[in-house]
Amino acid sequence: MNSYDSKICDFDDKSTVLSPNDALLLMLRLDPNRWEIRGCKVDLGDIPLFSDEDPDRPVVETTTDDIVYLDRGNLDIEVSLKHGLRHVCGCGRPYDIHKWVSNRYNSTPVMGMRTTVTICVPQVHCPVCGTYPKIPCPLVVRNCTYTKLLKLEDINVLTEQNIKSASRTCKVGRSVTENILEDTVEEGLRTQDLSYVHTLFIDEIQSTHGQNYITMAACQNHKALCGVIGHDIESIRQIRDHIASKGCDPMSIRYVSVDMSVAYKSGVAECFPNAKLIIDHFHLIKMVNDALDKTRKRTVRELNRVNAECPKGVKYTVLYRERNQNEKHKALMVEIRLHNKELALAFDLKEEFCEIFDSKDRHEARSKAFSWYNRCRGSHIEEMMDVARRFIKRLNDVLRYFDHRISNAVSEGLNNVYKKIKSAAYGYRKEENLINMCLFRKGNLRISI
Repeated sequence: MNSYDSKICDFDDKSTVLSPNDALLLMLRLDPNRWEIRGCKVDLGDIPLFSDEDPDRPVVETTTDDIVYLDRGNLDIEVSLKHGLRHVCGCGRPYDIHKWVSNRYNSTPVMGMRTTVTICVPQVHCPVCGTYPKIPCPLVVRNCTYTKLLKLEDINVLTEQNIKSASRTCKVGRSVTENILEDTVEEGLRTQDLSYVHTLFIDEIQSTHGQNYITMAACQNHKALCGVIGHDIESIRQIRDHIASKGCDPMSIRYVSVDMSVAYKSGVAECFPNAKLIIDHFHLIKMVNDALDKTRKRTVRELNRVNAECPKGVKYTVLYRERNQNEKHKALMVEIRLHNKELALAFDLKEEFCEIFDSKDRHEARSKAFSWYNRCRGSHIEEMMDVARRFIKRLNDVLRYFDHRISNAVSEGLNNVYKKIKSAAYGYRKEENLINMCLFRKGNLRISI
């Protein structure tokens, strides 16, 4: 066993106490037999030395608003590979030292200070091969400007914080944290195996204000598979290309659950021809509730225009299911049936529509659906008639729910997580960062340090 493998030192036994340089190397996870500390540079920042004469005297007086921006200082640790070590080329010939090269890398904060590690390694030369490689340092992530320790710390913080907060916690720039997140997600996607996927749940989430959306895809295991920018046919094609590159045959996808988007329906028909499209009843009920709310607004305006008596504050009364209404809402429903018969009829149609999805099988649901459609046509309520026409066109896709009992509840549940990720950061300026955070949190990606 190496003498540095001991994790507990008895300070009464001086032979087991490590030197400061060896202890610092072990903190950096470097072998003290091969590496050495050449020095440290310390900048105290806004916090001076604590006074020995008056230990209770405050060294900084600030406010709770400014404490976040208080400069804790900088620490630069200079590490070098020991001289005199033998380096052998792949051809078997010992290397010649060409020159020594120093590079600076961001690392985990030490004592709250921004920490960088300057690593000096030899650039060697092999006369036989004619190459000039540099001896790699095991602390550094290859082709990156940060150490493995910083990557581990940043990944750990990102599981609970957003990019801005993680960069502040790890004392690095926002771009460094973005690069670590992007590299981690890319590494996880490279080793992703989707050969087991047979069901897709596809839904969009608004990425920024306006009409900017991203489309996220999940599988039957409730794990996010990938995310793309946009919510059109091209988005479905990109999802198909991604899962195909990860070992999943698009022809083997049996079920795809989406909302009522025409673009999604066309994309699924094109990209997954063997899949059965299932429209989730959550979006259908939401569509009926929206039509009911429009009916409420229109009828209230019409009653107010003729100075007729009209119950107030009934927005949520009509949106509640009748079985979930409390005594207050039940009393308001009595007034609605007396003074706003059109809204009361729209409410009854909404209740009848919800009962379709309480059916035992496909045949009972189909019978209730046509009965509801005929009642909507006979009601002459334009908002409900419009919903009924849209619903009956997609009836076959809706009825597949009763055959397979697959709904978009998975993607809606994940959407709730995605929205919390977005709201915790008060929005993302880059859609790529939002996609990476969603995949990082809910993608179950395999990564290595």
